[in-house]
Amino acid sequence: MSQRTHYFVQIAKRGPVGKRFGWAICRQDNLLEVNRSTETFEARTPALLDSVRAAASLAFPLTVTGPSASREYGLAPIDTIKAKLDDPVFASQKLRSLLRETFAANRRLRAEVTLGVQEVLGQLRKTHAKLQQCNART
Repeated sequence: MSQRTHYFVQIAKRGPVGKRFGWAICRQDNLLEVNRSTETFEARTPALLDSVRAAASLAFPLTVTGPSASREYGLAPIDTIKAKLDDPVFASQKLRSLLRETFAANRRLRAEVTLGVQEVLGQLRKTHAKLQQCNART
């Protein structure tokens, strides 16, 4: 049984002023960065659009296993997928899907970080209160 790996695209400020956004594709399960842009962009949207080609190989894995991988089938399935990626409607739909997944993953990550920060702040407040009690006694 194979488990599908999910990825998200992260647009981050990077590079010189004027061209300062880049993208990184990360695994959703462990946040491991698997690919990043080599160039920077003036705005977030061009960076996101540039990430589509890199994300396409992750969204549409082209590995073929089993008997269907024989030579008689050739490269027709790969060419069909590549042709679909050049279709603006298809690419737009896939980009929207990737955006939704990315936003959802970022929302979940933000919630986890917020909870973690709240826990740490609670512990710091308790420690601070204990220190104040100790200082008051001395």
